Amino acid sequence: MVAKHNGQLIMANVADPGLKYACPVCNQEVHLRRGKIKVAHFAHCRGAGCSYGEGETAEHLLGKLQIHQWLAQQGIPARVEYYLPKISQRPDIMFQWRGQQVVIEFQCSPLSVQRISERNQGYRFLGIHPYWYLGSPYRRRLGSEKVAQFTQLINGRPGIWYWDTKQGRLRADFNHYHCSLARRTRVTRRIINDQVQKLMSTTSRQSAVRQLAAQVWQRHQVPLSCCPLVCHDVKPSWPVTRQPIIFWRIRVVDWLGGQPLFSAWSASAWGARLAEIGQPDWLNFPCLVDGGLIRQQLITAFTQELCQWGIIALVDQQYVLLKHPHWFEQVSDKIRVNKRGH
Repeated sequence: MVAKHNGQLIMANVADPGLKYACPVCNQEVHLRRGKIKVAHFAHCRGAGCSYGEGETAEHLLGKLQIHQWLAQQGIPARVEYYLPKISQRPDIMFQWRGQQVVIEFQCSPLSVQRISERNQGYRFLGIHPYWYLGSPYRRRLGSEKVAQFTQLINGRPGIWYWDTKQGRLRADFNHYHCSLARRTRVTRRIINDQVQKLMSTTSRQSAVRQLAAQVWQRHQVPLSCCPLVCHDVKPSWPVTRQPIIFWRIRVVDWLGGQPLFSAWSASAWGARLAEIGQPDWLNFPCLVDGGLIRQQLITAFTQELCQWGIIALVDQQYVLLKHPHWFEQVSDKIRVNKRGH
């Protein structure tokens, strides 16, 4: 999309077709390709052996051009594919915003968590804030791991940025909040009923869930579906674990059932223990400066629920276990209690 002419980087959409250009990476000659259908770009001669720009999709080319123009319309001068030699990285777009160096990566192809972590670490090493905009291949239904991989804070909330090349605009997506194993509904009783039914039919291939079911049976002689009502996440949350979050809540409650009444933990010890119970199920958030932020928010929210249920209480800056959560002997008992409103 950019090439060198007399030492200056020139964008393909404004390049003079009568001039000669060189690749900014290998310095070999490149040719301007600009027509009515394809997005303007530069191409190496056959056999050049340079991978710069190789395999770049039309959407990626168009998106970079649109983002550059979008910033220009707001009076923000930006560089396209500017090379950062200290970290050997070439971001799609780079500019300065309110005194902060910023880069935008328009991602249309698959990218591993490790690779995105490495790139973000490189940018942060230079004091640059990275933003990731996703293209159309990511608009399909995303699994929890992909959601976490590209989660960014948008006005203080977890979300995902998309760049729509068809409309040439930026869109924020917050539609990944959900309750475990339940259809989309705001009715608490329905959420719990859905979760109970799914737990009754759970034959997970995940060994961790099978081990949890065996552990619960050994301690309480009941299936997972008889877990205490406090285990049910009836408020939608952002994906934080690989397995539905209800399994982590069951593990926490099962652990509490094995603790003596009036056991006490400092706030830090309590948080550390709940985080430990979730290992190794926590998802990675490489686009957040504080990768544990959303996990901590989840732990805080569940702690508040346990307090509201009277299971624990904050006394003199310590969480004290006041009572053991109630496990149901039969699923029918649980459904009846849920129906009349606990």
